[in-house]
Amino acid sequence: MDLLDQPEVKKTYEKCKYIVKVWEHKFVKQHNRLPSKLDIREATIEVRHAYRKYFQIKTTALEQSFVDVEGFEDEQDDKTIDKKQIEETEPNNTNIEKLHPTG
Repeated sequence: MDLLDQPEVKKTYEKCKYIVKVWEHKFVKQHNRLPSKLDIREATIEVRHAYRKYFQIKTTALEQSFVDVEGFEDEQDDKTIDKKQIEETEPNNTNIEKLHPTG
């Protein structure tokens, strides 16, 4: 079941989205630019809370939709590099000293 299919979550999401979009629209009209993170931090507590909740729900719903995509997890596993692979590809001091002796 998708997160936004749940009535309470959808209601909260839409309410927060409305508050965010109205505030952004007013901000753009007043300042002729999109709000920055600092502008959001200086907004009212209601707007800050709405931003936090709106993006939290939106991000969670998006992450869940990726899980539903067939083959997505397999592609992510292929791209994962473990610590041993990183250590094997990093130059160590011994190899550098052979190329550029210090003594």
